[in-house]
Amino acid sequence: FFFLIDNKRNIEKNLMIKHLLLPISKKVLCSLLILIIFQNSSYSQSDVALQLSKSFNQAETFVSRSVVQIGISLHDENDSSPKDKNPQNKPAEPLIPTVPDSDQFKFKPEGFGTGFIVTKDGLIITNHHVVGEAKKIQVRLWNDKSYDATLVSKVPQKDIAIIKINAEGLITIKVEKSDDLFVGTWVLAVGYPFGLDRTITAGIISAKKRALQGNSVMGEFIQTDAPINPGNSGGPLINLNGEVIGINTSIFSPNGGSVGIGFAIPIEVGMEILKAYNKNDNPQPNDPDKNIKDQLDSILN
Repeated sequence: FFFLIDNKRNIEKNLMIKHLLLPISKKVLCSLLILIIFQNSSYSQSDVALQLSKSFNQAETFVSRSVVQIGISLHDENDSSPKDKNPQNKPAEPLIPTVPDSDQFKFKPEGFGTGFIVTKDGLIITNHHVVGEAKKIQVRLWNDKSYDATLVSKVPQKDIAIIKINAEGLITIKVEKSDDLFVGTWVLAVGYPFGLDRTITAGIISAKKRALQGNSVMGEFIQTDAPINPGNSGGPLINLNGEVIGINTSIFSPNGGSVGIGFAIPIEVGMEILKAYNKNDNPQPNDPDKNIKDQLDSILN
């Protein structure tokens, strides 16, 4: 009988100890698990950040030889009228910046913009507001070679222009449908802000099909928080594969600088104008290389 009582007490004691230890062991296990997860997630975040940085670098490298700097003069050499040395940028309006002098150009530019090569023989897409009123246009390539450029097609209502340099064997840009991208997609703006050398800025697609009230350019825009500044106009907005999905065009800003609200024309608009030029306007149709032709067919069909 006493054995049974002692045994019962031992069982109760053991159950009590187990009952007390069970929450403690659970807490210890949870703490260890959280620590392990935290450590693993910390490493994972570091790896993700590194991979993202590498993706930025690879995308920029992919387009580096296809993005060009454009220098313009709004006056003829014999024009003695006063020159506006400080064009102002208004909110949600195109950008034509005043920039530092550049030794790479044959004349002193009154403004800079950006463009990108779409055919091996020298067709370049940019913004109309960069070159549309220019008397002289020059293009500087990645290797600092400069070429005189001719305006061959312009659509002011879409703020798109095509210029031409006499060159062969140029490296062309790749393009991708902007419709296939979603809000939150990482993008890079490539250009020559404030007369600096080629620069990339990173951000996301903030909105799509954004209509801008009061803007003279008709259409719907891609909105991005990738910083776009004076000098970026006409440059490509690219995805992390180095493919152009938009043409950087304007910003909304109280002071003329980037505040994280920039707008790009969907690349489909530029490709439509390029296709029309090659079909109708080009006096000597020099069909784009097969790569661009395939891209035109793919993106417009």
